[in-house]
Amino acid sequence: MFKFAIVLSSLLLAESAFAQDCIQIGSECVSRNTTELRVSLGDEITDLTQVSGLSALTSLVISADLQFNEPVSIAPLATLSALERLSLNDLHVPDLTPLLELQNLDRLTLWGIEETSLDPVADLTALRVLNLRGNDWLQDAPVARLVNLEALVLANTGVEDIHTLQNLRELRNLQLFYTPLTDLTPLRGLDKIEFLDISFTAVSGLDGLQSMTNLHTLYMKGAQVRSLNGLEGANALENLFAADNPITDISALSEKPALVEVELQNTDVQDISAFSGATGLRQLTINETQITDVSALSGLVNLRELRFKDTAVTDISPLSDLVNLRGLSLPQQPLDLSILPRFNEVRILRAPDLPEVDLSPLLNMRSLLQLLPGDGREIIIGQDDIRAFVIARD
Repeated sequence: MFKFAIVLSSLLLAESAFAQDCIQIGSECVSRNTTELRVSLGDEITDLTQVSGLSALTSLVISADLQFNEPVSIAPLATLSALERLSLNDLHVPDLTPLLELQNLDRLTLWGIEETSLDPVADLTALRVLNLRGNDWLQDAPVARLVNLEALVLANTGVEDIHTLQNLRELRNLQLFYTPLTDLTPLRGLDKIEFLDISFTAVSGLDGLQSMTNLHTLYMKGAQVRSLNGLEGANALENLFAADNPITDISALSEKPALVEVELQNTDVQDISAFSGATGLRQLTINETQITDVSALSGLVNLRELRFKDTAVTDISPLSDLVNLRGLSLPQQPLDLSILPRFNEVRILRAPDLPEVDLSPLLNMRSLLQLLPGDGREIIIGQDDIRAFVIARD
């Protein structure tokens, strides 16, 4: 009996010690030494009082259940002196002033929060990453003094004027998609930018990008751009996604040896001679364009994916040396397909399905696994079914 009492006492002491080493947050007892934490406010957790005791935290994400819409005080966070990364998502935070106490904070996300003053954010000069995505009420970016920023996300906001960005010389990643933006000239001089996204904006020209010699990825899908002038100096450009723009002039892409992937689907491009020297290009999508001639692509032997369906191209013989292709999408035109057996690596092929087109060359494409006939959605999978289709078709 005495021995049992000692064991029971030891267990109680151990449980008590554990309780002192953790803090009850909702249904979970979180160790005081925890460095990363996600908190979802709702029925079990209604405020952040208990979080203040987790002094070792360096990363904290706070969001809310769909039913939770109460104002949230972040005053308890002011004691988290080690905090480096903070995300406040889909919350109503009336006062952001406590953020000024977080001297080590260098990454801040305020995603989809209710309208509030961002004046405290404007004074967080040590920030390197700021994400304000999803705040459609935001009209002005409070970043003029945040000169240490390396990444800035203003996507899905109402920001139209980006003059406050013009002194952010350390920016490397800038995301402005789904904004009413029209003018990129304030970006002139931001030569460290490597990644830029202006998709689904009202931008009609790329004036302002001339100095972006380090730009390697540009997203601009669904904008209003007519010419790629402005990219002449972007010699580090690797990836360009520019579908669904009224682009007619891509001459600025000449002499871009670093190009790896380009998407120009549903544009007004007619002349693709700018690609003639892009020998490193691996993926090119020029579906639904005005092109009629693909001879400029004849030397691009590193191409792996080439798509130009829904075009007026009628001669594919200039592509005969592109033997490294793995995917090829051809237009619904009366094409001579006799070069296709040269493409021993092609696994996916969209080929014209017209009475006057001889599909028999497909029988000698040893790697072909998927055939999309014509411009429909039908997919024929497997060499046996492809062979049967071709034989029945002929």
